[in-house]
Amino acid sequence: MKAAVLVKNANPEQAFELREMPDPTPQANEVLVAVQAFGLNFADVMAMRGLYQDCPPLPTVIGYETVGIVEQVGSGITHVAIGDRVVAFTLWCLCYPK
Repeated sequence: MKAAVLVKNANPEQAFELREMPDPTPQANEVLVAVQAFGLNFADVMAMRGLYQDCPPLPTVIGYETVGIVEQVGSGITHVAIGDRVVAFTLWCLCYPK
């Protein structure tokens, strides 16, 4: 999969690299979503600038809001199914099927 990775605190042109990442496998109580769109919000902009204390260590993928289609579900997941369109807040993910 491709991901926009925050590699340093700088202006957007220098802060991100498009990288190939390993495909994740959902663990128990996790869902794998094929992302169709994501949002960069105030916390993400502050992370890019190095001013967000909860940003994971660099390099990291930010973008705490996303929408897409559920591709895989881990054990214990009962509220969404493969093929559901969801919105996810990835910092502490809550998924709501459409």
